[in-house]
Amino acid sequence: MILDADETVLDNSPYELERATLDVPNRADAQCDDTRANFRALGIAVDAVLCQQGKESDKNPRFEAVQRGTAGLPPLRVLMWVGDNIQDFPRLSRSIRGAPDSAFAAFGDHYIVLPNPMYGSWEKP
Repeated sequence: MILDADETVLDNSPYELERATLDVPNRADAQCDDTRANFRALGIAVDAVLCQQGKESDKNPRFEAVQRGTAGLPPLRVLMWVGDNIQDFPRLSRSIRGAPDSAFAAFGDHYIVLPNPMYGSWEKP
């Protein structure tokens, strides 16, 4: 399973308030150790924590690294994706809104959406 952690399993409200004037759509690699520490403190077991590299917020390269086996794990077949934003799902964007119903077939089965009122791709529209 690939799980977007911020605002799904980790409550980052204080962090969001502190950084309210900055762009915070992705956890930067510099904060990855803090994220791992949060998981340990909460007793949440993870195989890997893959954070944003540089300024590129596209998660698809990280998704592909997990599947190819270049993310520090053997190649994995992802059975479920859990996130709070359309971009937490492989190769999806807001453009899916105009797609036929068949484009949504994986939702509720392989794609699980959790609400996030703090931020997301819905902010700009």
